[in-house]
Amino acid sequence: MKKRSLAFFLCIALLCALWVPLIPAASAADITDSGTCGENLTWTLDSDGVLTISGAGAMNDYSWWNLPPWGTEVKTVMIENGVTNIGEYAFFDCSALTNITIPGSVKYIGFYAVYGCRSLLSITIPEGVTALGPSALSNCGLISVTLPESLTSIGAGAFGSCFDLKNVSIPNAVTSIGSSAFSYCIALTSITIPASVANICVAPFRYCWALTEIRVNENNAAYCNDEYGVLFNKDKTELIEAPENAALEDYTIPQSVTYIKDYAFFCCKALKCFTIPANVANIDERAFLSCDNLKSVVFEGDAPSVGSEAFYTRDELTSEYSIIPGLTLYYIEGKEGWTTPEWNGYPTATWDGVNVPKGHEHDYKATVTAPTCTEKGYTTYTCAICEDSYVADEVAALGHDLVTDAGIAVTCTESGLTEGKHCSRCDYKIERQAIAALGHVWDEGKVTTAPTTEKEGVRTFTCTRCETTMTEPIDKLQGTVSFKDVDEKAYFAAAVEWAVAKNITKGTAADTFAPNDTCTRGQIVTFLWRAAGEPKPSGTESPFTDVKQSDYWYNAVLWAVEQGITTGTSATTFSPNEGCTRGQVATFLWRYENKPTSAAVNPFEDVKKGAYYYDAVLWAVEADVTKGTSATTFAPNDTCTRGQIVTFLYRDIA
Repeated sequence: MKKRSLAFFLCIALLCALWVPLIPAASAADITDSGTCGENLTWTLDSDGVLTISGAGAMNDYSWWNLPPWGTEVKTVMIENGVTNIGEYAFFDCSALTNITIPGSVKYIGFYAVYGCRSLLSITIPEGVTALGPSALSNCGLISVTLPESLTSIGAGAFGSCFDLKNVSIPNAVTSIGSSAFSYCIALTSITIPASVANICVAPFRYCWALTEIRVNENNAAYCNDEYGVLFNKDKTELIEAPENAALEDYTIPQSVTYIKDYAFFCCKALKCFTIPANVANIDERAFLSCDNLKSVVFEGDAPSVGSEAFYTRDELTSEYSIIPGLTLYYIEGKEGWTTPEWNGYPTATWDGVNVPKGHEHDYKATVTAPTCTEKGYTTYTCAICEDSYVADEVAALGHDLVTDAGIAVTCTESGLTEGKHCSRCDYKIERQAIAALGHVWDEGKVTTAPTTEKEGVRTFTCTRCETTMTEPIDKLQGTVSFKDVDEKAYFAAAVEWAVAKNITKGTAADTFAPNDTCTRGQIVTFLWRAAGEPKPSGTESPFTDVKQSDYWYNAVLWAVEQGITTGTSATTFSPNEGCTRGQVATFLWRYENKPTSAAVNPFEDVKKGAYYYDAVLWAVEADVTKGTSATTFAPNDTCTRGQIVTFLYRDIA
């Protein structure tokens, strides 16, 4: 029974396994075509446009009428190791080609092998390649190219019309650069020719309009150049090529030159006048092609052999050639050979060898442009004959000469201005900025006229910034004080009225104030405490043995000690029933006001420097809290009456 069950389950498992769907594997691109391309070479092309060349040996050469069998839709070329060359026209006009892999076994890249591959932006030629055939990489979209140190020969037009090629380094093993090898490389700005180059064909850099420098390695045995980048053979008898360079405006050909090569000064549009040395015997065709601003050429010697279209310009639209407009060829009177047919209609004229023809003598007039604060100065020299001009004698900009414009101080009531600046030479300025008036800041005010029952009083406020004052009235006393011992005309009457109204004191009885009684220390701190709004002290334990919780001055004393108004008469006593002296009350009020400073000069003989009440007394007098007992005495140890105390409080706090 167990064997049958096991067999059953095995069958079920097998069926389930057979039902699992198969996951297809990723498939490679399909081979769409194949064939042979050499005696021992084969090729395949897949559906992704990848061309693979395999085997050993040389590729076949092709031509424009017999193109390779893989066509021109190739996108990627993979050449495997063993292939020894890339045949002529191998990838001609493969405009979709973006990548080509070349093995080290390849020695030569043939004529037009990679021509017209405009999608090919970069290429690395591997070590082992020794030669690039004519037009091998011409008309490609190359931006950069890496050449191997094994390279010895760059064929004619090898990189021609590679319009975007900006930089190329010619390897040190190269011995030959063909004609027009880099023609129409219009993004190329400079190039260095190594010492190994022994053969440069005619004008390898023609139509390189951005090229301003052709450098030759100083150790080159065959070639040299001058400070303008003009390329010569080593002994400077042959002038090969000049970069398009504004510095060639008045270029002087060395007297050693005998031969000016084809296209030597092609498109040097800055040239205006030119002298051909007497030793020059040959000027190749198109030597000065498209030097469109050339106005005169003077021949110092006998007429050289002048090639076809040597002084022509080319119409880029129609490709037609014609003599440069306005050009005249000058020769010295009596020279022979100037009427030969070789001149082909060039306008000619003679000169006597002394009077220099127009275009070869500049009559410069100077126009001075003075420097300004922000612009440099310079002198423009303009030729009165040909309007040629140049700028020289530059002077740095002067910079601004800033002068301060004084500000206007702001006050409480009037706006002001910040400090500004202006240039003494030009209209540049840093504007002054307005500052709003500050507005008054008033102090708490002082009673300058005490009110009575018959007339209002006056409180005077002083601005803390400018000392301007303003006043406000104080209501008449209501006559609510009916103390029989307080006469309405007494100096302390208003103070008593105010103290009672503010609940600072209630008198000694219902109808008496006892103004002449001595005011005790307990009373004065209570008066101050009540004037402050009866603040609750933070502590509840008295440090003084003579201040009990049942005393009416208990909270007042604790508060006064916490505020630093008093420290008692000793560490454990306050002496609340002792009379308060004039020195003590002045000190209590000064501390209550946070110890303001005073500029007053001490007038009192009995107030000595160093006394605890010294600063307090000076402040009290300056603040009109008290005036002393005479002009020269303050009597700091005299006790105060209740009338005096409320008067002091009134003058300071009311």
